[in-house]
Amino acid sequence: MENHPVEWLSAYLDNELDVDDRRKMDIHLAECESCRALVEDFAELQNQIHSTYLSLEAPYDLEKSVMDAILKKSSSPIYVGIGLTAVPLVGLLILLTIIFLYGSVLWKFITVAYKFMVTGAYVFSHIASSIPVMWGTIFILAVGVFLLSGLSLRRIFRSTAQ
Repeated sequence: MENHPVEWLSAYLDNELDVDDRRKMDIHLAECESCRALVEDFAELQNQIHSTYLSLEAPYDLEKSVMDAILKKSSSPIYVGIGLTAVPLVGLLILLTIIFLYGSVLWKFITVAYKFMVTGAYVFSHIASSIPVMWGTIFILAVGVFLLSGLSLRRIFRSTAQ
């Protein structure tokens, strides 16, 4: 291994490498003092975490306090108050008032917008069928931009992972 496989050190300590990769790591650790020191530091840190975890004890009333919190949470009333239902009702009332007062204007706006959408769909399909070379070029450019952005994201993720 010509470079330092730092990303494999944790997997090496946790015995997550397959036999071939573990053999390569053993050879590299025998030759590389800096990686060997890192493995020793990681192992010491792992032992400290393990010993700290074993020395921690839960409070004697933990189970009781958890059960009390669960009972307190489940015994709360379903109907919390008028505040939660009043806001949607006021919004619905305002919406119905607007529709009642300006219904004819809104209907006219919706029909005009629908006509524009139908016309736009017709124009779009007409352009697409009359200039297929343009759409082919745009498609190729879009695929190229997609691939370049994927490669650059891959490069960014690899550089931040190290």
